[in-house]
Amino acid sequence: MPQSTLLARARHWLGSLPAACVVALVSVSYAVSYAVMIFGGSGDALLQAGLPLMFVTSVLCLLVICFTSSLPFMLGGADSNSVGCSR
Repeated sequence: MPQSTLLARARHWLGSLPAACVVALVSVSYAVSYAVMIFGGSGDALLQAGLPLMFVTSVLCLLVICFTSSLPFMLGGADSNSVGCSR
């Protein structure tokens, strides 16, 4: 692979890094807030189990959609419609 192609790919990935950081920050905040809504009312034991679960599922969802979507701007993660608190 020519060096100019590698430099172009590196510039592309570095140019996308700020957007990736913003998406990660928003996804983490959604995961924490929804985990507290779902698992927080039943005690600390459920929250300690549910918070990592929300992080793992958010990361997996983002990665699967990122690498399998034909649209480059597609994202996925926890949403209020999919959480559906019934209190």
